[in-house]
Amino acid sequence: MNGVLQASEVDVINQSLSGSSNGSLTGSVASAAPGTFVVNGQAIFTTSNTQYVNGAAADLAVGSFVKVDVLISGSTLVATKIEYTTLDAPADAEANVTSAGASSFELLGPGGVTITANAKTQWQDKSSANVSHMGFADLRLGDHVQVDGNQVNDSVILATKIVRTRPNPAIVVAGKAWSVAAPDLSVLDLAIRTDGATAFIDELGNAMSAATFFAKAAGHGVSVAAMRGADGALVATAIRLDD
Repeated sequence: MNGVLQASEVDVINQSLSGSSNGSLTGSVASAAPGTFVVNGQAIFTTSNTQYVNGAAADLAVGSFVKVDVLISGSTLVATKIEYTTLDAPADAEANVTSAGASSFELLGPGGVTITANAKTQWQDKSSANVSHMGFADLRLGDHVQVDGNQVNDSVILATKIVRTRPNPAIVVAGKAWSVAAPDLSVLDLAIRTDGATAFIDELGNAMSAATFFAKAAGHGVSVAAMRGADGALVATAIRLDD
C-alpha cells in the first residue's frame, strides 16, 4: 500500500550455478521480458554477464532467431552468450500449392511456407499447361511447384526461381534447421518429425546416426524429403546435413 509492493513470494536465482553444465539452443524467440526469454519452450534467464553477438539486449524480441549458449543447473538455464542470426539464407521447397493469391502463394498449408517473388524471380512452366509467361495469376490449388530462393522470415521464401511441374507427390524442404530436439526439428518454421525409418545423411553423402545428426544440426542447412503421417504431420523419409 502507499506505493509499496509487498512480496507474496521471492525466488532466488543462483547466477553462479555452481556445479552446472553447459549447453546451447537454437531457435526463434517465442516470448521475451526483462531478464528472461523463451526459446523452444524453454525459459532462459539473462544476467549482466550475458554476452551478445550481432545485437544487444534490447534486440531480444519475439521472432528473433538466436543461438544461445547456456549454463544449466537443474531446470534453470542462464544465457552466457546470445548470438543473433540474420535470415536471408538459401531455402528451397517442393510441394503442392495449398493457397494462391495475387502476390504470394502457400505450400504445405495451412500454416505452411509462404512464397513471394520480385522482378528478378524466374518463372517456368513444365506442366501440361505450358504457359509461356507464367505468374501468380496462373497458379491453381493443387499445382506442384519447385521453389529456389532465400528464407527472409520465419516461414517465408523470396523466390529466385519458381517451376510448376506435372503432378508429383514429392515433398521437399531445405533451409536452416531450428528448434532441434531429437526426434524433431523445424525447417522454414515447419515442424519435421523423424522416426526409425528416417535415413540420415552427412555432408559427403554418407549414412550417419540420428544421434550424430541431432548433435550437429542446429543452425546448419539441411535438406528434408518428407511425407504426411497418418496424423497429417510431416515425417522425414530422408534428411541430409548440407553444411
